[in-house]
Amino acid sequence: MSQYWTVVVVNNGHYECKNHFGSFSADSAKTEFENLSPAGTSVVALVPGRHAQNSHSFDMLLGTASSGESRFIDSFEMSSDCASVKI
Repeated sequence: MSQYWTVVVVNNGHYECKNHFGSFSADSAKTEFENLSPAGTSVVALVPGRHAQNSHSFDMLLGTASSGESRFIDSFEMSSDCASVKI
């Protein structure tokens, strides 16, 4: 059994919403999508249905850490550190 999924992915701090037709099982659909994706792409969320065309994703670049690496907000992290960020 198969179904459509809206997949939220992140690659190097860039978030995207994509449609994927795959397994009815979320775990299997995630694995299928990851196997089709470029290296470094991580699945953040799976939402049943085709919603990518009506979805918007936002890159969450905060700035540069002291080490020179970019710092990104994890959109699902709700710690007090993220709650205090002013945008």
